[in-house]
Amino acid sequence: MIRDPRDVIISMLEWIKVMAKSHEADRFLSLSQEKQIKELIEAPDLSMNGGYPFVFDTVLGVKTAITWMQDPSVLVCRFEELVGPQGGGCQWKQKEALKRLAKHLGVFLREEEIQVIAIELFGDTCTFRKGCIGSWKEAFTDEHKALFKQVLGKELITLGYEQDDNW
Repeated sequence: MIRDPRDVIISMLEWIKVMAKSHEADRFLSLSQEKQIKELIEAPDLSMNGGYPFVFDTVLGVKTAITWMQDPSVLVCRFEELVGPQGGGCQWKQKEALKRLAKHLGVFLREEEIQVIAIELFGDTCTFRKGCIGSWKEAFTDEHKALFKQVLGKELITLGYEQDDNW
């Protein structure tokens, strides 16, 4: 499963605000939101992780995802496809992604079962906040965009989230 890493950063930031309880997390949260986003783009000091598995090095995560994408035995599922209309996606793409996933796992699903899964898929997990595509656009400044392009611009294109650096 991959997701636009810019949205991952915003999701991680919001998760830290609500869930992270440590001295390092408090230090991080004392920074302005602009600085928090900058630190997450630059690959944070994971000492703030303190056992929180959802706080991770975005750069490493993206590069690992790209490596996995090269393996023909790996099925790439995009968050943006699975989230469906409730998260700003498309119902048809959601159902097609579920069909691909079921086929990859060797599971036969009837159309009615796919519909039920699609309805039940959105939200209701400990890490769920909003589940919307493109939240980064509301939070990233021009400085964040420039920094992200410098740190992971080529990888963002490789992942298929942008065609070029003109975003």
